[in-house]
Amino acid sequence: MAFCASCGSATNGTGFCGNCGAAIGGAPVTQMQYQNQPMAYGAPVDNKKVAAGVCALLLGYLGIHKFILGYKNEGIIQIVITIFTCGIGGIIPFIEGIIYLTKSDQEFYNTYQVNRKPWF
Repeated sequence: MAFCASCGSATNGTGFCGNCGAAIGGAPVTQMQYQNQPMAYGAPVDNKKVAAGVCALLLGYLGIHKFILGYKNEGIIQIVITIFTCGIGGIIPFIEGIIYLTKSDQEFYNTYQVNRKPWF
């Protein structure tokens, strides 16, 4: 039996979790692995929400928030967008920063760190 990496509920191992809707794929996570993940206030300890959100608002045009989340290619793309639009492309990370900071800790972690959604 496989368990959802996002919420720990039992799944059939394919498609989406029936409990939280997270995509199921790759190597299944055992319930013991999920339960042993270090947590703080309901979100995993390695949650980078605040750092990524603040950097997106203040230094987003440099793609710093993308690098914090581990999105190297997207960070480079953000820098190129900023250069070619003479800074106007900096609105994209500003919007992303607002989105990051308005999501719950668990939702941010599941979306951007577990499921690796690079844009918006």
